[in-house]
Amino acid sequence: MVPNRMGPAEKRGGGNAEQGARDYSQAIFDAMSDPIAVIDVRDFRVVDANRAFIESCGIPREQVIGQTCHRLTHGLDHPCDGPHEMCPVRELVDFHRPTVCEHLHVTPTGERRTVSIGVSPLRAANGEITHVVHVARDITAHKQGQQALATAQARYRELVENSHDIIYSGVVNGDDALPPLTFVSHQAETTLGIPPAEFTSTPSLWWTLIHADDRARVETEVQTALASGKPVTSEFRVKARSNGDAPWFENTFVPKLDESRRAIGFFGVARDISARKRIEAQFHQAQKMEAIGLLAGGVAHDFNNLLSVILSNASFALESLPADSAARTDLVEIKQAGERAAALTKQLLAFSRKQVVQPREVSTNEALQNLAKMLRRLIGEHITLDLKLTP
Repeated sequence: MVPNRMGPAEKRGGGNAEQGARDYSQAIFDAMSDPIAVIDVRDFRVVDANRAFIESCGIPREQVIGQTCHRLTHGLDHPCDGPHEMCPVRELVDFHRPTVCEHLHVTPTGERRTVSIGVSPLRAANGEITHVVHVARDITAHKQGQQALATAQARYRELVENSHDIIYSGVVNGDDALPPLTFVSHQAETTLGIPPAEFTSTPSLWWTLIHADDRARVETEVQTALASGKPVTSEFRVKARSNGDAPWFENTFVPKLDESRRAIGFFGVARDISARKRIEAQFHQAQKMEAIGLLAGGVAHDFNNLLSVILSNASFALESLPADSAARTDLVEIKQAGERAAALTKQLLAFSRKQVVQPREVSTNEALQNLAKMLRRLIGEHITLDLKLTP
């Protein structure tokens, strides 16, 4: 397996015992899964190798033994001398210490594999390094995994840093009703005026910022999620430090479970929905106004029917009275008031869109004056309505 360094007395010993020991050592050598070679430091030639090293070279053992290590592993006619791939054999001989480094080895099929190389010295009786034991471990899969992890982390970091939502995570402690946070994205400072470092230095800060009217409900929802292991989405208000407002957030809380499905951590995404809440409030107000308009239209329609009866009877009464009757003045007032009321109901019906509007030529000044009469009643005495009409 290694250069024969036995003395004459040992060689004269029992041949069978010696051969058995060498066979045993060779079996152990060949059983190693990592490719191992013994290299002569004078010319970099392989003097022995285990089965894994022979197989990695892809050629018979007879062609491996006596060939240089740089030819077998790199396809080069000279030892490695690049800035990123120093020759480990030279490093060991020059600095007299075991060396570990990473190299790109070329397989017989031309594939480049990343290997971790460790070399250890074999010395002669006078202490001089004559050979090195060269151990190569293929770490290509490990390096690819590291690269994939780094790529995933970079993608996750980019996603978090560019998200408009507040992203957070934390751990679960059995003593805390609301578990502490260990990470909060920088969007918290943009939305709430609080730096992320403040959240991590005060792990319970996020929960204490929740509006007092919402906190008990949120605590119950979080505890339910941790107990069931299922995500929960809820809405609540958070006190902002930047302007004192309490913006609304839609929060998704997701428990992180271990193999026994016990909650050991969590992460969450909180989205500012204040604008949506304002739009919803405006929509609800519009619905109320529409309901009021429909109600006003219904009342105006019924009232218009009553006015028709009043106006008809007033007209009939005026026609039956003599011209000098004292009651005519009162009946005229009743009819004029009824006509004004009828005009008002027509405006209400038009407002409620229950009346079919037919286009016709109108005097804008007269229309505005009539409209002003209704508006002054609606806006109240604390607001003055002043019309400036063109003659």
